[in-house]
Amino acid sequence: MSKNFISKIGVIFLAGGKGSRFSSTTLKQFTLLKGKLLALHSLDIFLKYPNIEEIVIVCEEKYQNLFPKDKRIVFALPGKLRQDSVFSGFKKLS
Repeated sequence: MSKNFISKIGVIFLAGGKGSRFSSTTLKQFTLLKGKLLALHSLDIFLKYPNIEEIVIVCEEKYQNLFPKDKRIVFALPGKLRQDSVFSGFKKLS
């Protein structure tokens, strides 16, 4: 298999969960870890890879401003269940 086999990579980044088991007033993904939002620790890894052409962040509209501006990032709204959120993300992928 050639290393050029995958020509376009897209990521669905789920950040719309309620964190019901986390027991905090702050959503888990927006909790600070070493002075940085927990979600951004993960997102930054994806942003480092030039082969990733698009990242669909699934989160509520009121949290979209917490993410960096990047031409590869688009947003989708979460669903009631995790699978609904994934489907919402899939619909935004090109």
